[in-house]
Amino acid sequence: MPADTAEQESAANAPSKSALKKAAKEAEKAKKKAETAARLASQKASTRETESVDHSQGDYGTLPLIQSTSRTGKIGLGG
Repeated sequence: MPADTAEQESAANAPSKSALKKAAKEAEKAKKKAETAARLASQKASTRETESVDHSQGDYGTLPLIQSTSRTGKIGLGG
């Protein structure tokens, strides 16, 4: 009988079938989350590299700023 008691105790301490499925599902979820995070990090790094390059540099020259402090002498239509 002591062998039966040991078997029952080990069976009672072992996780159930649904607990094993739940653990496997959680592990798969964690794996997908890690893969997604790695993919997003690599995309972010490559985006930074392409965004840091100014393709229009030197195309427009230096233009004057439009400031409200400069007056042209024109009279507006407002009353």
